[in-house]
Amino acid sequence: MLFLQILALALLVGIPVMSLFLTRLLPLHKLGIRAMDVMVPLFAYAFYWISTQAFYHSLLPELGVAMGGLGLILICFFVIRYRTFYYSKFFKYYWRLSFLLMVFMYLAMIISLFFQAK
Repeated sequence: MLFLQILALALLVGIPVMSLFLTRLLPLHKLGIRAMDVMVPLFAYAFYWISTQAFYHSLLPELGVAMGGLGLILICFFVIRYRTFYYSKFFKYYWRLSFLLMVFMYLAMIISLFFQAK
């Protein structure tokens, strides 16, 4: 269990460093892909892998519900605020906000990993 706790903290630091390195090494920043855009799938995979190893069941369904809720809230926001809905704007905001949601969910998983009964 201690190994998973240390690994989860290392991935919390390692994933942003690795994504910054990838966006600078490859010409992804010229295509408009930022380091945050690369971090989302990496954090999702780390979230899935750590949660399956540490807990009785994977926390991936909770992540799916949170991402779906984020999409619904964002759709309601666009319809109420602008009275219209643009797919390109929605997907851009959704991808960027999913980064924040992913980081908060990953931090919550790490906290629950440390306070889990042994």
